[in-house]
Amino acid sequence: ASDVYKRQDPQRAFTQQALASGTDTDVGIGILFNYVPEGLLVTTVFADSAAAEAGIQRRDMIVAIDGRPIDPH
Repeated sequence: ASDVYKRQDPQRAFTQQALASGTDTDVGIGILFNYVPEGLLVTTVFADSAAAEAGIQRRDMIVAIDGRPIDPH
């Protein structure tokens, strides 16, 4: 990540980095992901994010959040 991202609020930095990458993915806990039939496929975990602290890794599949199944549609 560039220095400009490191100087800002981490959540804003994640959002701006995602927008700059040109991907159509969502950010929130510090990940980029793609919707797939099975759930959410993690494509990027940002350093020093809540996701990184929780141990989420690239290629993890998120199938539920707070016990609720992911609806990829």
